Amino acid sequence: MVQRFRVLMGSSEGYSCRRCGAHLCDVGDVISREFRGKHGKAYLVNRCFNFYFGPPEEKELRTGKHIVRDTFCSNCDAYFGWTYDFAYEDKQRYKISRFVMERKLLQLVSVPPPSPTGGEVAT
Repeated sequence: MVQRFRVLMGSSEGYSCRRCGAHLCDVGDVISREFRGKHGKAYLVNRCFNFYFGPPEEKELRTGKHIVRDTFCSNCDAYFGWTYDFAYEDKQRYKISRFVMERKLLQLVSVPPPSPTGGEVAT
């Protein structure tokens, strides 16, 4: 049996799995919104959490040949993008150990700040 842990966002806004709502990254970890995936628009992200990798695969992508691994939500097993293990071209190596998250497979979430007293926020 695989033991799964869930990490909550460290900031007030982030992206979560569209299927189950597990937090995947903070908005501040988005490096670029100019990427494309199988499902359209995608983001390059510095770090993710609540995920696991598929096996490494060599793929010819728009920017050249890379070794990548698909990434999946650790809560519901939904595919949401990939990570770069290796880039054959020097100018593409900035992507190594970073993630591409497909926008269509995510949802933007906001976490309300905690109240100063630890109780409910007075209105």
